[in-house]
Amino acid sequence: MEGVIYSVLYTGIYYSTYHSIQLYNLFILYIPVYDMLFINNCFLILVTRFVPIIIFICGLCIISLSIFNSINSFIRYLSIVKSFIHLFS
Repeated sequence: MEGVIYSVLYTGIYYSTYHSIQLYNLFILYIPVYDMLFINNCFLILVTRFVPIIIFICGLCIISLSIFNSINSFIRYLSIVKSFIHLFS
């Protein structure tokens, strides 16, 4: 069950990060520099610059937490195996 949840999370993070970066590239590359000085484009520039970064950071946090959880589970599994080996030897 955890594997299904993690795969759904990874897929969602990957697609949201990928599409955010594409949106970021689309807006940042095609907005001229002089348009950045106008007030009406400030919100657009703020969204296109910071939303992909926030989504990317959230994705990295979720991935690092799941990797930490996997390492912690693996260490517990090794300690159980070690105790079984110690028990039968």
